[in-house]
Amino acid sequence: MHRNGRIFAMKDQRCAAVDDRAVKERRISHALDSPFLVKTYYAFEKDLSYYTIMDYAEWGSLKEHAQTIRDFKSEELLKLISAQVVLALEYMHACFCVHMDLKLNDILLFCDGYVKVGDFGVAQALGDVIFDFAGKRGNIDQQTSRTLIAQKVAMDWWALGSLINELLPDSGGLPAGHYPKPAGNDVTDLLRKLHEASILERIGVMKGGSKDVKDHAWFKDVDFMEVYQKKIPMREKLPPNLERRDLIRTAKFTSNFPTTDYFEI
Repeated sequence: MHRNGRIFAMKDQRCAAVDDRAVKERRISHALDSPFLVKTYYAFEKDLSYYTIMDYAEWGSLKEHAQTIRDFKSEELLKLISAQVVLALEYMHACFCVHMDLKLNDILLFCDGYVKVGDFGVAQALGDVIFDFAGKRGNIDQQTSRTLIAQKVAMDWWALGSLINELLPDSGGLPAGHYPKPAGNDVTDLLRKLHEASILERIGVMKGGSKDVKDHAWFKDVDFMEVYQKKIPMREKLPPNLERRDLIRTAKFTSNFPTTDYFEI
C-alpha cells in the first residue's frame, strides 16, 4: 500500500533468478501504456530481491471467475470483455510487441469492471525477434521479416479465440475447433477465423489487421470507442454473484518502499 492509500501489486523475484527474459519483461512492461494493459510503475532491488510495483486487480483473474461468467450466459458481457482484449492486442501490435502467452490467468478484472492484460513474462519486442533471427547474417530480406512478424502476431489472435471459446456458455473450455452447439453463427465464424490453420489467412494477421477483428459481425453492436473511453458501466454488466478477493486475508502489506519521486503516481 502506497502512502497515499492506493494499493498496488508487488512482484518479488530473487535477483539470482532475474535472467534475460525477466529483463525483457521489465523493459516491455515499462514501455507499454494502455488502459487495457497492466501498468508497471516502479522497480527496485533490495536484499537480493528484485521488486516490481504494478496495478493491483481487486477482482483477480478471469480464470477465477470463468465458470461464473459462463453460467451468467451474457453474450454482451463476453463481447465487451473480448473487445477490451482486442484493444490491448491492437495496442501491443502497434507498438511492435506480442504477448505470446495470452490466457485467462493473464486477464485481470479491476474494481471498475474493466479488464487489463498482464504478465509479460514471455512477451517479445518484434524488433528483437528479427534481430535474433538475423544473427550473424546481419540482415534478412523483407519477406522473411514479414513472415516472422506474422507468425508471432498470429499466436496472439489464436489465443483470443481460445479465450472467447473458454468463456462461452456451456463450452467448459473446449479445445480449438470444437465449439459448443448453442453458440451463434457469428461467434462460431469468428472463432473459426481466429483459429484458421493458415497463419497468413488468420483474421487479425491479414492486411486489415485488428480492424478486421473489430469489424467482424460478432462485434457489430460493440462501440469500440466507448469501450476505449470506458463510458460503458461494466460493473453493471458483471454477474451479481462474482466474488471479490479478500484482500486482508490474501495480501501481504508493506510500507517499506524506497523514498523516490519516481514512485509518485
